[in-house]
Amino acid sequence: MSIKDLNKIMNEINKAMGSNASPIRVLSDVEPYDIVSTSSLSLDHAIGIGGLPMRRVIEFIGDPGSGKTTLALSVANEVLNTYPDGAVLYIDIENRLEINWVKKFVKDIDRFVVSQPEDAEEAVDLYRKAARTGMFRLIIWDSIGGAPTRAAFAKEAEKGVFAGNSQIITHLARYAQSLTNKYNHMFIGINQERVDMSGYLQLTGPGGKAWVYACSVRVHVKRGPKSTGTVYMIDESDKQVKGADGKPIPIGYQVFTKIVKSSVGSPGRVGEYWFYNQENKYGFGIDHVDEVSRLAIATGVVERAGGWLRHPLIPNGQINGQSKFLSLLNDEPDLLRQFSELTSQIMKSGAVDMSEIVPMTDPDIMLSDEESPRQKTLQQLKDENN
Repeated sequence: MSIKDLNKIMNEINKAMGSNASPIRVLSDVEPYDIVSTSSLSLDHAIGIGGLPMRRVIEFIGDPGSGKTTLALSVANEVLNTYPDGAVLYIDIENRLEINWVKKFVKDIDRFVVSQPEDAEEAVDLYRKAARTGMFRLIIWDSIGGAPTRAAFAKEAEKGVFAGNSQIITHLARYAQSLTNKYNHMFIGINQERVDMSGYLQLTGPGGKAWVYACSVRVHVKRGPKSTGTVYMIDESDKQVKGADGKPIPIGYQVFTKIVKSSVGSPGRVGEYWFYNQENKYGFGIDHVDEVSRLAIATGVVERAGGWLRHPLIPNGQINGQSKFLSLLNDEPDLLRQFSELTSQIMKSGAVDMSEIVPMTDPDIMLSDEESPRQKTLQQLKDENN
């Protein structure tokens, strides 16, 4: 069969299917998906492609308070920056989204649309209609396990709601698989981690197997150990500030992100970042300064010689101590951007051993409450350089 014959057959099929059907095309005519940063350099490269894929279904799963929603909001801001003509829809099924909190992460709130449907059926219908407008580049569903069905509100709910949530989420998953690709958007489902009763430390959550199957990337989000993974408020003399109960006031925490499923890269890699929920000398939100400084050194972008760090972009070509390097990047946004780009480029090139940067683990085993996959935490590195 010649290429001419193949094109003739494809044209005949597409004509018979009509203009509303998805056309059949040769592979060379299929557009590759865009990639959007998660706002975390280590997570971007743990995924394996430098960010999250558009036109795919994504899951952020973890315990309450682990940072799933804030990560989704960080992605929303990146999407709005990447697509100036697009919008984001946040389907808040749990009716708990705090608008003032959203404003801390999303800069262009005029393109951030929120809906709070009464039940899961209404939410699915809303998603289908919104996706088909082609206006939205990201649709966030919060949450998979918190979607009550109409039957759950009925007087005799106990007679007919068994597996009701999973049935609705199965329909949602099938729609999302198709509509994300056809209407060029990313779908993020926020989900709650459930206790694994089997004893094998496998990651489980609501939604059923159809939801897991639909996800191209599943990210397990978990806080670091409380003893080493918490940052407390300090005063101008670097002394801890205590609350009315006499205990130190936490302002940030360490976050581990494990890729438990990926159809775009190798699953099992673990990213790591620090997150601050109050303004402080390290900033707010994901600590980009720490990520860039730590990964620039780990990848060899910045040469380490004893306590000295060397690179032509650093004033005088070198600086003594990682804490001073952190301060330099914090004070110089352009320098931070340049080191971020250089570090990302070398991580994408495959020229460095990624096992020390985003460690590979068993994707079937959930993150535990044990120590970080890395041997030293950021706090330990800061202590060493002070």
